Amino acid sequence: GHQQRLNQRHGFAPLKSPGICYFKWENLPTKRVKHQRPLFPIKRTTIVRAVAVPVAPSPAEILPSPAESAEYRIQLSKTYGFRQIGEPLPDNVTLKDIIGTLPKKVFEIDDMKAWKSVLISVTSYVLGLFMISKSPWFLLPLAWAWTGTAITGDSGMAIDCLPDGDHGMDQILVNAMVGLSLLGYMGTVSVSGQVVKKMSTFTMVHHTAPHIPFKHSDEWNAARAQLNGTVHCDYPRWIETLCHDINVHIPHHISPRIPSYNLRAAHQSLRDNWGKYLNEATWNWRLMKTILTVCHVYNKEQNYIPFDEIAPKESYPITFLKKVMPDSA
Repeated sequence: GHQQRLNQRHGFAPLKSPGICYFKWENLPTKRVKHQRPLFPIKRTTIVRAVAVPVAPSPAEILPSPAESAEYRIQLSKTYGFRQIGEPLPDNVTLKDIIGTLPKKVFEIDDMKAWKSVLISVTSYVLGLFMISKSPWFLLPLAWAWTGTAITGDSGMAIDCLPDGDHGMDQILVNAMVGLSLLGYMGTVSVSGQVVKKMSTFTMVHHTAPHIPFKHSDEWNAARAQLNGTVHCDYPRWIETLCHDINVHIPHHISPRIPSYNLRAAHQSLRDNWGKYLNEATWNWRLMKTILTVCHVYNKEQNYIPFDEIAPKESYPITFLKKVMPDSA
């Protein structure tokens, strides 16, 4: 392996740490000195003397070249199930700089598009209730999946109605009337657990990856956290439609004032201006396997440590998932 290649070159391995220097045999002086041949053969012993002189590491030794970084991120993307892992955002970029590149039209409210979103949520949820009431037992899981996704879309509209979004009290009232008319008070309570689970799944995919670190408040950078620390994940189109593009998540973190029906236009603008810094994926089994079997205990040096490395004897569910989950990307 590596040691054999070093032996073949007859040289010392280059070490990228300060205070250590190295050399290769072929770099030694080749000038020959003539000596008289002794009368009796003498066994010679060759002694090589080297002195370690402190040498300051060069930037190339500390940081990989851009080409190596790009290649490393590509390999990391394949390993984790991502389409792209973004390069680190420069420290001098602010959230205001990013918002300034977004076109003004993505912040505009369109009443027709807003009511279209309401219509999609209402009809899809009513259809889901109908399927649950009429489906045979073996089709109920499909009906549950449809209905749960539809009610998650109502939560997506609720995000549009947040006061920070500056969308007006009328939209908040519309959202409240739609939800209460469909569910009633007790109905809202009964499905809240399903909504939380669905929303938690979206949130987990949006914010959990082995290469995304947690940052303490004294280290936190708003622009890097919102642009570099969030994941855009594409789902099957019917899920994106029922959930009002909640998966197009990075623009929502850049500015909550962007309504859901403008998220795609905002994300395209981010791609055009900041594309190399974005984390993007298409939902796949390898991505979910990475999140479920790797991202467990946070560690500042490694970001995440899986349970089976900390307590192997007590991590049977994790080892089971690693064996049975598909690894297709």
